[in-house]
Amino acid sequence: MSEEQKTDLKYLSQGEVNSLKDRFRQKIDNHVAKVVTGDMSDKYISAIRKYAISCCMNRAVEDLAWLLNEAARLDLDELTKRTDKNADPLFSKEQRQANLNAATSKFTNLGHGLLGGNKRRLYFELGSDDNKSSTELKITEFLEEKGYIILDYKSGYATDEKNKQKFRIGKLIKENRELAEEFKKDKTREVNQDEFNANEHLLVLSDRAIDIAYMSTRKTWKNCMSYDDDRGHNLKLPNDIEHGSIIAYLIKKDDPNIYNPLSRLLLKPYQNQKGDRAYRVSQIQGEKIVSFINKAGDIADSVSSNVFGNYQMDMSLYSDDLQHYTKFLTSNVDIIELLENRAVDYEVKDNGEIIINDDLYLNDFNLSKLPDLSNVTVNGDFICTGNRLRSLEGAPKIVTGRVACTKNNLTSLAHMPKGFEDAYTDFGSFDKSRVIPAELLEIPKSSINSKSNKLS
Repeated sequence: MSEEQKTDLKYLSQGEVNSLKDRFRQKIDNHVAKVVTGDMSDKYISAIRKYAISCCMNRAVEDLAWLLNEAARLDLDELTKRTDKNADPLFSKEQRQANLNAATSKFTNLGHGLLGGNKRRLYFELGSDDNKSSTELKITEFLEEKGYIILDYKSGYATDEKNKQKFRIGKLIKENRELAEEFKKDKTREVNQDEFNANEHLLVLSDRAIDIAYMSTRKTWKNCMSYDDDRGHNLKLPNDIEHGSIIAYLIKKDDPNIYNPLSRLLLKPYQNQKGDRAYRVSQIQGEKIVSFINKAGDIADSVSSNVFGNYQMDMSLYSDDLQHYTKFLTSNVDIIELLENRAVDYEVKDNGEIIINDDLYLNDFNLSKLPDLSNVTVNGDFICTGNRLRSLEGAPKIVTGRVACTKNNLTSLAHMPKGFEDAYTDFGSFDKSRVIPAELLEIPKSSINSKSNKLS
């Protein structure tokens, strides 16, 4: 990883990764040992082992014992044929050459890039085990105010406080149209978040050509980037390799070679006119695990440090759900540089306190964390709508006008500025006559726990 783009998030050491791979090899050896007989040659045993690995490449781990029992009855030629079939690269010779050329071009133009060349994978712990989406948290708060408790968010049911009757969540929240629409679109309901144990999984970050080329091939999901899709978008796979896209896979710890990932995301590269690079996360494929999505976002933010302004994705890249042109702002931006760029009227006191006699707009910057404005007073409005904020930590200490923080992923209103006239949030609107409930101003326990697990 290059010094200028080094992430401040800790990843597993090479020794820890090797240990995971050793355990995987031992698991394969244990399966093979169960079918080996005394009359088998070393060559035949080696062929069975290769066959076992080729089965894992095709997501047949659960059936491995049965497959190896069947394979042990085959002659060497047939066993080799089945292994070769499993290991078929699927891509045409021309496609494979295009991917290779793209990898060579990337190394020539970008050097070692973010991950130190075309042979690096970085493995990250997921950290917090809290997998409730921001939409679920907002609906929980909304229903509790009305005397209802969520029974099963995924199935869409709630109950009254006495647990006497079941209600559909959609009907209970239909008066709040925006929240009802979020509920319909919340893809985390497609997978049982409660059954997901973050401690048993890892995020693998890679810029290896093979990992990017196979982003939707030999996976549990299929889309326009699958090798056999006929819409033509997969022809842009070499462009992702060449221009430095990074892929993030969600894997189980016993699958360190990424044979059977649960999900994947792309970190798409952007550049400004000076050549500074930044990354933004595309939509998820596979299981919609919140802690994986959040960790990928944290990594993208970390490697996009000190970026601010207008950026462009190369037009040859498939944009997925992103825009080719976008604006970036990261939480570690210099506050004075930020204020100068936003052309606001401000003054700096002798004690370092900053007074803004203007409105401060930080909306639609895709921020997951606010810059540190805790020493700032805004004599005007503070607008931070349309980001990915999970907390208001870093918000100005005082805002005398409006505070608007809707369309974020907030889990509470802790760190809300003081002194505001009106506050517009995804939890509702507040003013001097309708104060924010005390429980909304508390830092969620999950956030406290996640700080203790945060990789630094």
